[in-house]
Amino acid sequence: MPRQATIRYSSLRSSLVKLPLSLYAPLLEHQVRPQSVAVHLSAIINGKRVTAHLGWSGLASASSLAQWQQRAAPSSSREASFETVEVDPQLASSLGFPEHTVVDIGLLHDLPVAQRVFAEPLSSDDWEIMALSQYRLSLIEQELHANYMEESLLSQVRVAVVGQEVDAWVLGRTRVRFKIVSIEPDKGPSLLSTDTEVAIAPKTRNVVAAAASHAKRKRSNASQVDSRRSQATSAVSKSASRLEPLRVLPASLLHDFAAPKVTLSTMLVSPAYSFSGVEDGAVVRVQPQRPAFVRKKDLKVDQTPTSEETAHKVIRPSNGTPQPATAKADATAPKWHLARLQVHRQVPDGHAVSLGVPAVDDWDIVTINPTTPEDGDLAPAIQWPIDATLPPVTLAGVSYLLDEAITVLANTLTVQGTCSNRTLPAGTSGLLMLGRPGSGRTSVSNAIAGRLQRDQRFYARTIYKDMGSLAEDRIATIKDEWMTMLDRAAWASPAVILLDNLDTLVGAELEHADSSRQRQLAEHFISVFGRNGRKAPGVVLLATAKSTASLHPLLLSSAAHIFTSTKTLMPPNRDARRDIVAELVKQHITHSDLELDMGDPINYVALATTTEGYGAADLKNLVAGAVGLAAMRETPALGARDLEQAQRDFVPLSLRDVQQGKRAEVRWSDIGGLHETRRVLRETLEWPTKYGAIFAQSPLRLRSGLLLYGYPGCGKTLLASAVARECGLNFISVKGPELLNKYIGASEQSVRELFERATAAKPCVLFFDEFDSIAPKRGHDSTGVTDRVVNQLLTQMDGAEGLDGVYVLAATSRPDLIDPALLRPGRLDKALLCGMPEEQERLEILQVVAKKIAVDADVDLTNYATRTDGFTSADLQALLYNANLDAIHENIADRPTEPNGRGDKSAFEGLLKVTSLGGPNTSAQSRAEDQALQRRMEAMLASTRSKRKQAKVADAVAEKPKVEVHDGHLSQALRGMKPSLPADERFRLALIYDNFQSDRSGRLPAPNSDSSVGQRTSLM
Repeated sequence: MPRQATIRYSSLRSSLVKLPLSLYAPLLEHQVRPQSVAVHLSAIINGKRVTAHLGWSGLASASSLAQWQQRAAPSSSREASFETVEVDPQLASSLGFPEHTVVDIGLLHDLPVAQRVFAEPLSSDDWEIMALSQYRLSLIEQELHANYMEESLLSQVRVAVVGQEVDAWVLGRTRVRFKIVSIEPDKGPSLLSTDTEVAIAPKTRNVVAAAASHAKRKRSNASQVDSRRSQATSAVSKSASRLEPLRVLPASLLHDFAAPKVTLSTMLVSPAYSFSGVEDGAVVRVQPQRPAFVRKKDLKVDQTPTSEETAHKVIRPSNGTPQPATAKADATAPKWHLARLQVHRQVPDGHAVSLGVPAVDDWDIVTINPTTPEDGDLAPAIQWPIDATLPPVTLAGVSYLLDEAITVLANTLTVQGTCSNRTLPAGTSGLLMLGRPGSGRTSVSNAIAGRLQRDQRFYARTIYKDMGSLAEDRIATIKDEWMTMLDRAAWASPAVILLDNLDTLVGAELEHADSSRQRQLAEHFISVFGRNGRKAPGVVLLATAKSTASLHPLLLSSAAHIFTSTKTLMPPNRDARRDIVAELVKQHITHSDLELDMGDPINYVALATTTEGYGAADLKNLVAGAVGLAAMRETPALGARDLEQAQRDFVPLSLRDVQQGKRAEVRWSDIGGLHETRRVLRETLEWPTKYGAIFAQSPLRLRSGLLLYGYPGCGKTLLASAVARECGLNFISVKGPELLNKYIGASEQSVRELFERATAAKPCVLFFDEFDSIAPKRGHDSTGVTDRVVNQLLTQMDGAEGLDGVYVLAATSRPDLIDPALLRPGRLDKALLCGMPEEQERLEILQVVAKKIAVDADVDLTNYATRTDGFTSADLQALLYNANLDAIHENIADRPTEPNGRGDKSAFEGLLKVTSLGGPNTSAQSRAEDQALQRRMEAMLASTRSKRKQAKVADAVAEKPKVEVHDGHLSQALRGMKPSLPADERFRLALIYDNFQSDRSGRLPAPNSDSSVGQRTSLM
């Protein structure tokens, strides 16, 4: 037996009801699902029975619950004697149930599930909303005014009965009314499920009756209607109006577009555009469709309305121009404008080009309708700029990367276009472009978006935003900005969302800083663009960052599934640098009055060779500086000398933040002996840089690591300094203990940062001095610090990865202590011995050092080369320096003391007189003014004395003879010296080096050694 309840209005915004507590409790006890129950309402109103079948929301009536709690209280009203059922007021009014009506309520179980439901809108207004929704539904599926019509209909309507009205609310705001026409299978009231297919028939707005009515009322002045309006009325009478949404393209995207000369507002369409009843040249109504979503920040209400009827809402459309609309007007129906329809063969299908149509901007969605006699006359065209056809984007050196990235994004857009709304995955797929600062990742990303914008398959709109500009905004503001960008892109899809410098906003978490903001932003980013976000077909994401390590790891996780592809923009090689410089010079010559200097032609190949390590931004700045130098001359002509002069003091971006070791001015000629070692160093380091084109064709992997080992003081560090100077490479010197840190992970981080510095400064020589102190054999360290350093070095110097442009040079006197894994090919490929100098090599060393000091021509250096057996290179250098110092001391002792020439300050006191020009000065100077004037005069005199003194010193130095080193000085210095390496130490080291050269198996035995002082051993 059905129960009775009272209708209570509640803003539910769905075709569902809340049950009385007496019905709710048993359903809850038996765990009945709301989707399997239908609610039947019946009442006699005005002598007529009114019935309705609705769904259950799964909740109990709040008013019924409150009444149940107050049941003990006396009540005299008839309403209090019945429980309540809550229904949405708009739905109840449409069904014919006034509030407080007593109805019979019953529950229907085991109803059949409908396979297909056919419905139609109750009015043309509802259909116009649906028409826009269905058009955008094929391109976007997100929480907009339209796309979720099918999903929201199934979630808000659970019971269908032929002939009954059902209501659905889009985004909880816009109400759309439907009437059920038929159900398959037709078995009476049926339930709706996720497998039910809902089909909605169109209901167009018929303007024929309106036109006929208007003609009848204005028959008396019909003769005043011009011929153009008569043609439009005739066209309208042939067929009903039909919405044909078109996408407005910028005219600059069309290839060789020739804009026709028009004086009236004109809308260009493609020849395939079919519009029944309207021909080429007819006058139509153009109505721009604004997105139905309205965000809080975009909604402003007039604070001083004159009345309720004149209150206005200002809605900011996608182009940023405020559009007023009355409170009763629909936000999706902005004002229309008259325009002449003209067919143009260059306009693609589904698109249009606006020529002077008011309030119609590029990338708008417009609908075109026939005109009516009430529409008025055609307005003249407004002034609008037509840009010339955009030239193709040309970026030298990155054509391969452009093609790969465009292929990835184009395939994504193509696949999205072939998927149905049900099979399309949620979220936005994208591509991540990586590159260090100055590599040109922003320019490359803009070029990718520009190519997709010109692609005739997509004409994808670009929505660009620099994430660095949002770094100081609140998290809620940033999330709303991302959602707005996605909304704009979805409305104008196909579209590309370009997020530049994403890592500046959603960066990686720092170890010793509060990273809660970065994590919240990463989670919001995933909620908007990730797989749990909204469906956005026709929208791809393109983001730029410095590296994957600079981004928050959540963005790159498999759960987010945002960036399906990653492209890294590598520094340009020599050929790419040549092409970039040539293209930059060409652009400057084309867009300015500058000319090329034919007498000083530019050698682009040579310039590319000398700009190793330069990025795209560096080359751009270099060419701009050269152009500025050329423009300052009377006859502006760009030549090779301008580029050379601009390069002298130019520092690339990659080296501005890199701390480099001080490059010593050491040349090969400053090193005596070591001929074989120098030859191998030149072949390994200098030749690949100097003859890069030849070595690039070699199929073999080039050596990138060298080990210099030998006796202490035999020139290992000096050789490394000469390599950096002679080979034109950047030089970073590292002392072994600098990398060691007692904290776990700190030493490995130092090694990683060191190789990052070297990679940023490439071509670069990374020199490890005392290499045995940081890379000893693993397992011999009680703390484990050096073991972890060795592991990190093995990772960085892995032969599989290789070090492109980074050469590792290590020096040690104990190669037997180094971990054998570092000595294998692929890491330290070659070991070079710096042995004790022979007699001829000692003579060369003495001759090289003698060039730096004044040595008497009668000195026989061959004699001293013979007498210095067992001396190292450092000992020989110290011999000549000591002899030079003895000569200087002898010269100073024989020279009389010279006066210093300093004057006494007191001698100038009282000699300062002030002369006043321009007539007598009657005012007396204060003591402070007099002292200030004296200080100024003393400073002037002191400056004059300093200049005179410097001139005297320079003359004295020029006239003073150089101190020469004689044979006696060398003999005296030799008598006071002995070899720094004793004979037994040389013998022990020679044994170590012989074993090292003959056995590189990795099980190097510990050499036999005595317990002499200074012996180094590993901890066992």
